[in-house]
Amino acid sequence: MKKPSEKMPQIRRKHKIFGRPALAEKERRSVKIAVFFNIEEAEMLKEKCAETYLTLPEFLRRASLSRQIEKRKSDFDLEALTELRRCGHNFNQLARELSAARKMNLEIDFEKVEKVFQKQMTILNKLNRKIIGE
Repeated sequence: MKKPSEKMPQIRRKHKIFGRPALAEKERRSVKIAVFFNIEEAEMLKEKCAETYLTLPEFLRRASLSRQIEKRKSDFDLEALTELRRCGHNFNQLARELSAARKMNLEIDFEKVEKVFQKQMTILNKLNRKIIGE
């Protein structure tokens, strides 16, 4: 039995199937710069981060490099984005299931697939009408 402190060895794959491609060495964020703020300054930074929905490191990176810092999106935008993510997730799951069924030569009930697809399209159409209606 392994001790809790021992980590499982990571197996490096020859070819990465999923995930982001590895960044070039000069693109990696590997340099750490520590900065100290007083309490008031830290609170001001936290408020600005909350307004923009950025993490503190990302906010400081953009501010220091004179990059654009967008203001907070409206609640509808966040709600719509969440709904779009859910639909995308559902479409992805459907595609995976169909692919797996095809590989195993299973019979596919296309009526059920059509119902799921139509339900997701209804949600997307409602979102589209809300966005255009604004």
